[in-house]
Amino acid sequence: MIYDLSDSHIPEGIGNKATYLMRLKQAGFRVPDGFVLGTGIFDETVVRAGAETEIASILRSLTRENITASGESLDGITKKFLLPESAVAEISLRIKPDMKYAVRSSATKEDLGSLSFAGQYKTFLNISGVAAVAEAVTECYRSLYAGT
Repeated sequence: MIYDLSDSHIPEGIGNKATYLMRLKQAGFRVPDGFVLGTGIFDETVVRAGAETEIASILRSLTRENITASGESLDGITKKFLLPESAVAEISLRIKPDMKYAVRSSATKEDLGSLSFAGQYKTFLNISGVAAVAEAVTECYRSLYAGT
């Protein structure tokens, strides 16, 4: 599901950065309009790529000795990520073709009160068009498993 940052209800299943932006917007702060993809879209992306079992197996067996090889394997697996057509269709209803967008991660374990992963995941700026926004979202998803 996709949620507008201006929604009055903050849903479960969105990242902490998005939650904080929604709270700021609700409190009257000037936050640009935008939207956030719920975690269900990420889950569906992983399942559609047939990657959930492989990713889980690699992460379970991760050691200091095999970290480079594991990272390379994860990179190959995540290259199969494509957003579901329903998500792309919904994104197409929310963006304007002549505008540029920032596409950023908002992981559920990011920007916590006790720790932060700021800057660990990729951010894409000046993105325009449905296909480019969808690609940037999948690149954000891929960065979850990237070493850099």
